[in-house]
Amino acid sequence: MKKTLLLTAMLTGSLSAVTITTNVNRTFALTSPTASTYLTGTTNVTIIDGSISLSPCFHPSPFVIPPNPLGCPLGTTAFIQAGDVDGDGVVDDRSYWSVASVQKGTIIEPYYPIGVTLSAAPPSKLARPLGDFLDNSLGVFYNILGGSINLYEISSYRYNRQYDINLLSNAYQLHAEQWVPGVYVYSVPIKGQVGKFAALRMTITSMVEANGYRKGLRGFGLTGINWANNAYELDPRLISTLQWTGNTISNTIASDVVEFAMRNSDGDIVYPVPDTPYRLDTPYLTKLNILPYVFNKGDVGFSQMTFSRNLSTSVIARDTSTRSWAWSNRFIDTYKGHDLYEYRLANEAAIPGIKVSGNPSELRAPNADYDGDGLSNVMEFAYTQDDGDDINTTLEWTSYHNTPASQPTPLVLATLGLTAPANAAPAFLDTLGAGIPNTPLVTSKRRNVGSAITYGYEINYNTADPKSRWVRLGAPKPGETLVIRDKKAAQISGDPLFTWTIIDTFDTVAPAPITTGATSIQASTALPATVRIRSSAAVTKGY
Repeated sequence: MKKTLLLTAMLTGSLSAVTITTNVNRTFALTSPTASTYLTGTTNVTIIDGSISLSPCFHPSPFVIPPNPLGCPLGTTAFIQAGDVDGDGVVDDRSYWSVASVQKGTIIEPYYPIGVTLSAAPPSKLARPLGDFLDNSLGVFYNILGGSINLYEISSYRYNRQYDINLLSNAYQLHAEQWVPGVYVYSVPIKGQVGKFAALRMTITSMVEANGYRKGLRGFGLTGINWANNAYELDPRLISTLQWTGNTISNTIASDVVEFAMRNSDGDIVYPVPDTPYRLDTPYLTKLNILPYVFNKGDVGFSQMTFSRNLSTSVIARDTSTRSWAWSNRFIDTYKGHDLYEYRLANEAAIPGIKVSGNPSELRAPNADYDGDGLSNVMEFAYTQDDGDDINTTLEWTSYHNTPASQPTPLVLATLGLTAPANAAPAFLDTLGAGIPNTPLVTSKRRNVGSAITYGYEINYNTADPKSRWVRLGAPKPGETLVIRDKKAAQISGDPLFTWTIIDTFDTVAPAPITTGATSIQASTALPATVRIRSSAAVTKGY
């Protein structure tokens, strides 16, 4: 208590610029909407008595530079005796700098890092007393161009500790359990009084954390989104709503700054403004609309949301902690986006081979048949590789009613101003009368659909019987494998352990070789020609 009162008394009426700044920073990666992987964290404490302000110049310089209005208006007004002036980690001893103003320290002894220790802290696993402060004190001769030259000493001490998951297996737990919210007291040596110390207080405040870092803790997480294959999926043609949780009145204050940015695969910010993160109007927001047509179908990248604090916890102390979360983005081709932008003839009259008669909105539904060819819209969407890239065309017609690309384009195309894609053949699987081999039957999916379409198969066990119906075998979750026991197929094949193995794979993108995702089915035992398999597809729930 005496030490604290001593420092308070010494500061009263003093012009000394004593400051103590603390930040406890943590960075996470979201592996699911609610689960975070801790990447790294730091605790930094800076204690300064005194101040220095630099002016533009060609410094550091090994010699004096006179005032120069073109690049060094004040000239090199100071000679650095010792220390790192600009905080870049490089010692600037015996160099000349352009200093606009300097204020010497009057309370804390410089060049004495062993005298700075953490003497008291909230209940935690942090060992104390804690030292390990680095000396960054400055000795500055000023003003060497202005007549009287005096030595200004600025006391500066820094504590830096990194908690990296690559260096410590329990880095997050250690960081969270050592640096807890509360008041911390540091002992500092008093200038000119050997063996005497004063106390500095600073406070670490509560901030949003990761889910489950303490049992039952609700932290930052995403809500109301489509997530698959370790990424947030969104259609770049649609307005998407990003929602999150975790920032509450118990861990967020009005002066906090929350910034959001979407980056491309190179890490460059491209949304909402190139190279500039978006600052939310208030740190209490939990929802943000993302505009369309910033990215393209097939793009990948990541989003980042950072919570930053800059809070004065006393006259001399400031908490500047941060929390940051990043997660992968995959920009996909959804049926909803296709419906919105590719049915250009929806309000026109029926045209043979292009659009049948009926209510336009009903004809555009996934299970409807817009062009009347017997295949549902979602089937044609799911298994067609070329959709015309949102040009003025109807995918159903160009996919299944166009003549091969080598033949002349039908007259109706030219009349309507439509452009036919090069790939006009259906791509879905149908074994017809060939029977079922016990080798994988592979079909390419529509590119860039991600998890927006669930791919599966239907089976007809006896095509020789007109009354035999198609039965849905089931479908794996997008990107997963499904193994199905089938009693009927077991009877037909004579294999009592008969199984179907259905595999769904995603597209791959750079840096791996670019490939189109596929779906495959394999019978454990071959089946006769009376058994037939065909592809199925449906819009995945939530898309």
